[in-house]
Amino acid sequence: MKIKAFIFIIPLLLLTTMANAQLTGEWIDNNGACYKIRQVENQVFWFMDGRPRVINVFTGYVAGNIITGSWADLPGGNLQGSGTLALRIESQNRMVKADQTGNYDGSVWTRGTCPKTAVTPPVASRHLGCFRDQGDVYGTSGRDLSGFFVNDSQMTTDKCVSLCRDKGFRYAGTQDGSQCFCGNTYGKSGKADNCSMRCGGNANQTCGGSWANSVYSVD
Repeated sequence: MKIKAFIFIIPLLLLTTMANAQLTGEWIDNNGACYKIRQVENQVFWFMDGRPRVINVFTGYVAGNIITGSWADLPGGNLQGSGTLALRIESQNRMVKADQTGNYDGSVWTRGTCPKTAVTPPVASRHLGCFRDQGDVYGTSGRDLSGFFVNDSQMTTDKCVSLCRDKGFRYAGTQDGSQCFCGNTYGKSGKADNCSMRCGGNANQTCGGSWANSVYSVD
């Protein structure tokens, strides 16, 4: 009888340990995404910044060794999903996905240290306005900023300004969400009013419009 009681108490102690797990800290999922998790009594919150692909938040409750709650992707990332998650706490340092609605990529979380990302100061620049463009569809001939051109799906204002500065040009112009033009003069086709497209690499920035440049000085 004593042996049976001893065998029974081991999983009971393990379950109690998992239920009392303090999850606050940095965690990394099986796709390499980094999570900042905070546990307040039986509530669990997380923030995950995987830009430009996704920015994600979660809030849930712990009951036994299961966390259940809701997740949502925030503006600023390319993904915009939402749904529910159930996570099973396997230890103080490991959780696994038990159930979900929506399409959530992560399935295993382990406690770890998030990699440190070097912060690059923004490039000094001055916005000069929105200006019409014309010319070669595939190159720089006849363009308002005709010195250099690149198309990058992850374009940002800072990236374009840095590129034009490094190449020795005075002005930078973002266009159509993903294009960057460089030159030493601008405005020959007049002003435009349709610079309203979000940058592919930063939805909080504007990268011109269709045949319209958001022009910046690179000084």
